Amino acid sequence: MESGVYFYWRLNVVLFLMLAASAQVTAMTVYDVIQLSKKNYSDQDIIALIETTDSAFELKADDIPRLVELGVNEPVIQVMLSATPDTASDQFATIPVNNKPVSETVNAGTGSEKLVPRAEIDSEPLTEPDSGRHHHQAINLSGIRLFVLRDEGGYPSVTARAKVVADRLKAASAMDGQFQPAHVTGSDAVMFTVPGTTQTVMVVSVSAQDASAYQRRSGRRVTPDLLASYWSDLLTDYWSIALGGRPPDRLSMLHEGEALQELYESLDTSIDNDADRLTSAFQSLPKQERDHLLQLAVSVPRNFNTTEVHTGEAP
Repeated sequence: MESGVYFYWRLNVVLFLMLAASAQVTAMTVYDVIQLSKKNYSDQDIIALIETTDSAFELKADDIPRLVELGVNEPVIQVMLSATPDTASDQFATIPVNNKPVSETVNAGTGSEKLVPRAEIDSEPLTEPDSGRHHHQAINLSGIRLFVLRDEGGYPSVTARAKVVADRLKAASAMDGQFQPAHVTGSDAVMFTVPGTTQTVMVVSVSAQDASAYQRRSGRRVTPDLLASYWSDLLTDYWSIALGGRPPDRLSMLHEGEALQELYESLDTSIDNDADRLTSAFQSLPKQERDHLLQLAVSVPRNFNTTEVHTGEAP
């Protein structure tokens, strides 16, 4: 049974949404979001208020650590990043990062130019041995498993989190950018950046539970910062192969990573569609190579270590 305090919180939110729907409430400010977070409103309620009031924010990369310090959770921050004014000069932050589906086009901030996502990325339930009653989610690129989410990471469920991550990656595929690990106020994450801009989008925040789950399946020590580096390298290699037509240069020196080079060499350039080309290349690989690619998705190789490209704080 709900407590009296929580009941009144929910009642206030419902009333607020009703007023907003009738255009009686102005857009929210960053201060409003901070105050609601401090009053322990749920992320879902704050996000609903942001969307219902059609609020817009102009956040920069260095605003994110401050919001985290003030108690605003990552799902809310990502929605704020996506809710930018139409007149903003740099529209990279409008890449969808909330629970809404990615649209067919993404505004690249160059006038009327529209960029279409070039990758087929989705998420699906994954049953793993010894997972008990826990439900895991795999993030897939053209049917190839990229990595596995085994923790809610601050979202209502692993399923909800996986959908957000898949949407972000699909939107990122519309642009030429790069993945890199970053450290933001005590939290490790995988970021996507576009050269020549100051904006970044958090693809996935890596939790201690994420690292622990990967450690159990890797037979080695896995920390959040190591996992962020590994996922960044894995995504970089797949992006090079699938969207850039370039050989992998991050993980191909590892035993399991040799399968990435084999995947690249199996690409049939006569196939125009990027997704079909990648799927065909994967299916043409020997079973051992396919198994190695699947192994890269569920565990961190024993001899993987961070390199000189994994340095510095979040931009």
